[in-house]
Amino acid sequence: YQPSGRLDVVDIRIFRNYTFLDYVMGGCEISLIVAIDFTTSNGDPSDPASLHFRRSREGNKYEEAIRTVCSILEHYDSDKTYPVFGFGALVPPHGILSHCFALNGDSQHPEVGGVDGIVDAYYSALDRVSFLGPTMFSHVIRMASTIAARRATQENQHYNVLLILSDGNVSDLENTIEAIIRAS
Repeated sequence: YQPSGRLDVVDIRIFRNYTFLDYVMGGCEISLIVAIDFTTSNGDPSDPASLHFRRSREGNKYEEAIRTVCSILEHYDSDKTYPVFGFGALVPPHGILSHCFALNGDSQHPEVGGVDGIVDAYYSALDRVSFLGPTMFSHVIRMASTIAARRATQENQHYNVLLILSDGNVSDLENTIEAIIRAS
């Protein structure tokens, strides 16, 4: 064997790629924001085919989704309060179409307590609002982005999850894509 050259290492740096779990374990809090579709494309809530149709003790498909997702994420949120919004409905008292309204009726403080608070606010709104449309996600995405920006500091890190519950019809796809890009 003959030596074929020499290798001199002048500088070496090791970079660690942190995982999402590393951030959570380091104190990064997961904050949940919920938005629920109240547009006519969901169907009449009294119709068993509607996602909003409430079966006696079983609830409905939206409640099932809320409980399934939120019961997992609530373990990573220290105060367990969540901003909850609706979109695509005529909202009392003036019956004005809104594409982003607080389900608890308080736009300055849209938070509710716990998963049961989300469900209660949802059912309360279901009884108060009138379904309309169109289905526009961009308004709730921008609201969630605003909330996320207010929460974030270097010392108080938050990972924000926006849960949008909808029947899947999106009327403002271009604006939705733009809102997602800006929120990223």
